Amino acid sequence: MSVQLTGLDGRNPMAYFAAIGALLAADRVNPDSRIKLSWSAGPIPRPALHGIGSVDQLVSSIDSDRLAWAGAVALSFEGLDEVKLDASTQRRYLRACRAAADGGRSAGLAAALVAEGAFAGNGDGKPTDLHFSAGQQRFLSIARDLCANVMPSDFVECLVGPWSYSRPMKTFGWDVADDRVYALSVSNPAKETKLTVPGADWLALMGLSAFPVIAVGSSASPPGSGGTWKRGSFTWGVWSDALDAASLKALVVAGWTEDVRRSRVGLFREFRCAIRRSEQGGYGSFGPATVRWERD
Repeated sequence: MSVQLTGLDGRNPMAYFAAIGALLAADRVNPDSRIKLSWSAGPIPRPALHGIGSVDQLVSSIDSDRLAWAGAVALSFEGLDEVKLDASTQRRYLRACRAAADGGRSAGLAAALVAEGAFAGNGDGKPTDLHFSAGQQRFLSIARDLCANVMPSDFVECLVGPWSYSRPMKTFGWDVADDRVYALSVSNPAKETKLTVPGADWLALMGLSAFPVIAVGSSASPPGSGGTWKRGSFTWGVWSDALDAASLKALVVAGWTEDVRRSRVGLFREFRCAIRRSEQGGYGSFGPATVRWERD
């Protein structure tokens, strides 16, 4: 049994993260089901989850997982709104997340947000290169707002489609549509009310746990990240074999190398997009995806 996630386009980083997040959330709620993720090999790669019987069952599992995040240390520690932390707070945050009794939720997310020892010149910690919020848009505040307000219908919209962009909620900025908004706007869109797909934002946050960061100089670099903070890039791959959560995480961390291409996971295409940050406030966005490699 499997569920086709027709609302998710593997060329869009937010949809890619959301597909992984759907797998991780459903796996936490149904650990004995061995739920797996694969991608279709068409022009638009679409994900499918195997080991779950219906969209309704998947949405119920995802929403149960969302409720388990209420009050999670990774989202609520000391009332922090942001993950750009000084050294002392960074250590306390990571220790608290690692010790949290929440089924590994906080430990996994914290490892994807903060690399111990990665600091900017002003002494504040540098979060993951996939941290796109700035100014009044603060990462943990966005996460808590989504956790409290995302509804099952938002997950249906995300997973089945089409994305209607009808709810005015905070966003992490991972949708490639955000790049087009900046390109076409004569003012800073961060000051405008944005209509979003909150189910996709929440599931993308869940998927971020598959991208643990390491300190590379002053940066907190996740798998697939390249370039600099101001002018970076992100690379990801899609595969045809059905992979469970552990295998997927191992694949992501291994990186998109020749050895991975030759491995037996069915990798058939890799994408890359630019990471851009605005001069006004440093808000990040993904540029359009290009095909970096494709199996003959």
